[in-house]
Amino acid sequence: MICPKCKVKNSSLAKYCIRCGYLFPSDDISKYGETLESKLINEYFYNEKINFYFYNISLGFLIFNFAYAFLKKQYSIGIISFLTFIYFSFIIEKAINSIINSLGFFSLFWLFSFLLCLFIFLYYCFKFNEFYIDDVRFRINKIIKDNPNCNYEELKKICKKDSRGNWILAILGIIIFLVIIC
Repeated sequence: MICPKCKVKNSSLAKYCIRCGYLFPSDDISKYGETLESKLINEYFYNEKINFYFYNISLGFLIFNFAYAFLKKQYSIGIISFLTFIYFSFIIEKAINSIINSLGFFSLFWLFSFLLCLFIFLYYCFKFNEFYIDDVRFRINKIIKDNPNCNYEELKKICKKDSRGNWILAILGIIIFLVIIC
């Protein structure tokens, strides 16, 4: 199925676009009408001006790693990526010393550690979109549940406010990383 909003090819069984989060019309929606959740999801992603996705790879996460996760309010992914990135920086230093000093067997530990960090990084590059959209659906359902007496326009304003990125934590994460590395 091709998304009518961003023209990305999705699985034929997909319920929403993996790039922009657009909720595809399904039999349930055509039977019962468009749900409040689907309307608010489309409003939540309406502010997305730059889409950092290419063939299901999150280019924002690929380039900016943990800072992009913090910006998109994916805090658990951001913390795991932050710690992995710090450990990766540590591995590079130790691995080079181990290889130069030819410690042989100890080089394997650093090799496996490097591969683990690479696996974690690539896993989140490919899965970030899915985690982000699932989190948005959770946030919207929580907004609906926490504000039962609000009308659609009020819920739309709350969703737009919630959709703003957390720039402070993203910049703070970069600063802390640079301090630790230096």
